[in-house]
Amino acid sequence: MTDDHKAEQSSVNAHSSVFRPVSSVLGHLDRYFGLAAHGTDVRTEFLAGLTTFLTMVYIVFVNPQILANAGMD
Repeated sequence: MTDDHKAEQSSVNAHSSVFRPVSSVLGHLDRYFGLAAHGTDVRTEFLAGLTTFLTMVYIVFVNPQILANAGMD
């Protein structure tokens, strides 16, 4: 094995520990939170979290206007 090949292989190994495949990360999340055991997956939980966040943002901005219109300043 040449020195250039060893340096290239070392570079690849260094990057592979930093950049994991998406499936590896999703698998880790599934195991950590037990998603499959609860009949769900990462996509469903992400969408549920995003929906909850957007709902809360809506409430924070709209609720004061509703209360002001009702005379509850």
